[in-house]
Amino acid sequence: MMKKSSPETESLDVNEVIAEVVRLLRSDALIKGVTIKLDLSGDLSKVAANRPQLQQVLLNLITNGFAVMQGVPEEQRTLTLSTAGDDTTVRVSVRDEGTGFTGTDISELFKPFRTTKSEGLGMGLAITGSIVEVHGGKIWGENNPDRGASVHFSLPVETSG
Repeated sequence: MMKKSSPETESLDVNEVIAEVVRLLRSDALIKGVTIKLDLSGDLSKVAANRPQLQQVLLNLITNGFAVMQGVPEEQRTLTLSTAGDDTTVRVSVRDEGTGFTGTDISELFKPFRTTKSEGLGMGLAITGSIVEVHGGKIWGENNPDRGASVHFSLPVETSG
């Protein structure tokens, strides 16, 4: 996964991949008292991506969201996944209602061995960032204006030819 070579890709509907990963994590969300909300755009272009790698990106971001909300009252533990797109990119946002990126240089989040968790190794977001970049995309994080944080990534839409 850390290789910078181009992965084998297929034409993918990002919303479909999100639904697959959410199905896999439903019981984990229930155990952790997290409500998952989906706000998926209905008219997204497809992307050329490697399905297992895109699933890994989503898995990492969602489970990180679960982890940062464990100290939050259960009624506030909401993770929202949203998608949007235009003629050139599809954007995925994962928004948590945790504590945000406090005491963290957000520009360092996707570098190896940087972690916001006491038990973290600092490789999850680095791998996530690497996968997005190998697919020609961009990834970034930000604190939400009210509470929590969001991680966004964009991938180029599939081009014909």
